Amino acid sequence: AVSMDLQRSLVKLYGIFLGVAVFYAVVNHVRRPAQAWWVGVSLALTGLPMSVLALLGTAWPAGKLVWMNIVYRHLPGFVFHLTGLVRGKFNANEVGAVLCLLVPLTASLLWLGFPTGNASANLEVAPSSTEDVLPGASQRIVRALLTLTLLVMLITLFLTLSRSALLGVGVALFCL
Repeated sequence: AVSMDLQRSLVKLYGIFLGVAVFYAVVNHVRRPAQAWWVGVSLALTGLPMSVLALLGTAWPAGKLVWMNIVYRHLPGFVFHLTGLVRGKFNANEVGAVLCLLVPLTASLLWLGFPTGNASANLEVAPSSTEDVLPGASQRIVRALLTLTLLVMLITLFLTLSRSALLGVGVALFCL
């Protein structure tokens, strides 16, 4: 009711509602460490399609680093034909903000390993004795997917040249 442009504001409002719904779904339904780990992996793996979409449809920041303009010119930009975005492009700083949330999560999942079948209620994880949750081949596949996701997200994050997102990820990874 107090929005200058209701159509643009509703998208943000729906995003907030979706975030709250996902939060409460996770809080109310995850009871075991393995479930929490799979929720984390699922959330982290959403970073791969988001990064690919960002690579294809972001309004890249021209002028911040002149030599990066060469890279930006070679990135395809066909997402703007598929979406109803403002000026047809994603904002590079908003892309950086989303990746700032997902990069540390993905890195921590790779670093901490897989939960054990007998972990306590505090969601304790251990890199060893992971056969309780996944067989070895599945672990390698999940680890490879998480590694690919992390690399694509880091490349996309660097291309955004969002100083606050880069600083946030740097501090988060240092603390991790």
